[in-house]
Amino acid sequence: MPGRYSNYKVRENLSVRHESMVNMEKDPATFSKIKDKPAFLEQKERIGKQLETITPPDVTPETKSTLSRRLAMLEEAMVNGREGVVPPMTTQYQEEKVPAGAIGQGIVHDRFWKKHTLDENGKIVPVAHGGRGAKFEWKDLRRIVYKDLETDDPDVANLEMIRPAGRAAPLADVRLPQTFGLTPQARANYDQSFPDHQPTAVEKKLEGEGKQGKERMRNGRMEKDLLSS
Repeated sequence: MPGRYSNYKVRENLSVRHESMVNMEKDPATFSKIKDKPAFLEQKERIGKQLETITPPDVTPETKSTLSRRLAMLEEAMVNGREGVVPPMTTQYQEEKVPAGAIGQGIVHDRFWKKHTLDENGKIVPVAHGGRGAKFEWKDLRRIVYKDLETDDPDVANLEMIRPAGRAAPLADVRLPQTFGLTPQARANYDQSFPDHQPTAVEKKLEGEGKQGKERMRNGRMEKDLLSS
């Protein structure tokens, strides 16, 4: 099942709505104008219970310490994976550059940790009926441990917080187009280094535009010299 607790924004909106209904009930003048009072009270009660369910509990420092150790266990498993069982989490580099294999790795990783978690000894186990996958448990635990920070940090329970940076993959494996500029010296020696190269249509166009630009600059200088003489 998905996570138990909602993000702070959802809880805040629901809290404002519930508080407004409570105040309406307390105000005789306002409450008297409500036509279907039983339905109103039922809705207020339902929203109150929903808010209580999706709000992470307050915990003691000792409990926070225990939950933090569980968080560290889940993070290690999800980031590093388990050889022969589930691949590691895709890196930031893989997400940005999408080298070959990154898409499949990300899908397998995501689906696996929705249906599996760790037991108290760190062994990977399937999620029991009504249980939560590791990625959902991680989000819930983060919202409990860092509840006081979520008002200012919307990414408290964002899995991107633990995604490793990674490193560059071989250029042959990179799917996204990339441009590699040559140094002035390399451009000057290009024809000598690659004598069999045939200019492409784009290169011919750029070369023509370059010659036209040089011609305009030369004519401009000549005109300036004539005007100043």
